[in-house]
Amino acid sequence: MSNQFWMIWPGNAVASALILFAIAMPFLYAARKLVHNLLHSVGHMIGGPLRLGARWLFATARDMKERNKVVLLAHGREEVGQHIEREFERIGALVTRDLEGYPALQRKLLEEITRVEEDYKKCGEVPPPPPEWVEAVTAIAKVKSDSNEMVQRILEEIKRS
Repeated sequence: MSNQFWMIWPGNAVASALILFAIAMPFLYAARKLVHNLLHSVGHMIGGPLRLGARWLFATARDMKERNKVVLLAHGREEVGQHIEREFERIGALVTRDLEGYPALQRKLLEEITRVEEDYKKCGEVPPPPPEWVEAVTAIAKVKSDSNEMVQRILEEIKRS
């Protein structure tokens, strides 16, 4: 029964609704300007804070975009710095590997240069005069071995020694 308080004829809902609509129409028509003003005022009342909220959201979005840009640039700089540092470490390792044998190579080169210089100096020296026994060997070599058997044995002994 509480649902039927608006019904003019409790048994006929459609007829009750049409009669109520006909009664309400002149009142609604008379109040239309007031309702329009009320809706306009409510719209401005709600629109002002919404407009402020929208500005705040746009400002926050702009700040976040700027902050993200700064963060991305900093991250990029850090990443590039790490990449450059790794490249320098790699190049340092290559240089160390290539030059670690340099002291031994330099020592060998200096020894070889010293040996060549000493050899060059020796080439410039005049050899000492031959000893006197060379003349004796030359004289023995000129002796004819056909004539005497003893001379032949002596020459063979010299050849063996």
